[in-house]
Amino acid sequence: MLPRPGHRGRPREPGQPSDLREHNARRLLAGLRDLGPRSRPELARHLGLSAVTIASIAQGLVEAGALIEAGTRGNGVGRRAVVLDVAPDAGAAFVADVQLDAVRWQRVGPRGDVRAGGTFALPGSVDALVDALAAVAADGAPRGAPLEAVVAVPATVQDDGTVRFWGPPGMLHGARLGEALEARLPGSHAVAVNDVNLAAIGEHRRGAAREWSRFVFIGVRATGVGMGLVLDGHLYQGANGRAGEIGNLRLSGDGRPLDTRFTHNAPEALAELAKVLAVTFAVLDLDGVVVHAEIDRGHGWFTDVDAQLQALVPFPIRLLPSALQDDAVLEGAALVALDALWPRLAQRIRPGT
Repeated sequence: MLPRPGHRGRPREPGQPSDLREHNARRLLAGLRDLGPRSRPELARHLGLSAVTIASIAQGLVEAGALIEAGTRGNGVGRRAVVLDVAPDAGAAFVADVQLDAVRWQRVGPRGDVRAGGTFALPGSVDALVDALAAVAADGAPRGAPLEAVVAVPATVQDDGTVRFWGPPGMLHGARLGEALEARLPGSHAVAVNDVNLAAIGEHRRGAAREWSRFVFIGVRATGVGMGLVLDGHLYQGANGRAGEIGNLRLSGDGRPLDTRFTHNAPEALAELAKVLAVTFAVLDLDGVVVHAEIDRGHGWFTDVDAQLQALVPFPIRLLPSALQDDAVLEGAALVALDALWPRLAQRIRPGT
């Protein structure tokens, strides 16, 4: 499972009894997320915990509103097993994709089902953007339940959440977007993440790169071109969060960055991208490339990249089109948000319950 970008701290180790109880609650919830609805005996076998421990933890999570008893199963004679599942309103994820002139958003349930979504014009200031995000995130979200928010931005995001190297319109440079959104949404956690990195996560877990553990995602958007890099199943962000920021590269004598060449449909854009990919593959020996262009004039750009790569490197490089296409960013954002939401549900269990 890919780690949540922007949160690289070590998880708390279980120690005191209350910590151990929450730790086991996290394990139970993780089992339900991976396996789907399951009975207590099935969870006990899967997790290697005693039936008594599973029964106690499950009861505490049901009483806390994190789990529900979702029917029974079994065809034999005797008592039918009660199936547990996450409560539909146990928590929610909110995801948004900040684009050049608009913002797409979705509110997602614990199982990844989209509860609501829409698009609004990009406001003219950071404060107005945060207000708009907070309004749509809070509208219809379960009251008193944890909310996990992930906002995709076409920029580098530092470890402390500061947005850097934002292109047009430039208002987010230096903003602490996640921190500002948290302040307007009580009980929430919020983080800003590079949009192409999120698309790479989506393609790795739900899209074209599900069978790969080392690949790059190339995304062309109205804001420019970017690379999301996955190594050994993990998103690689680099020492300063700038891994994959190929749009800033100036590969020719005129000093124009690669972002500008793509957004202006310059004929040399693909040739420069092919050189970047050739060097990347020569150094890292990856499984392949997933490519996607969201702007209309870019839909045919990648048809001749393979030929250009063959002229540059002596080995084949596999290219696949995006399976998630324009939804890759929001899909990746939802996965990241849910990765953070499910462990938070364990915190609802009360000591001694």
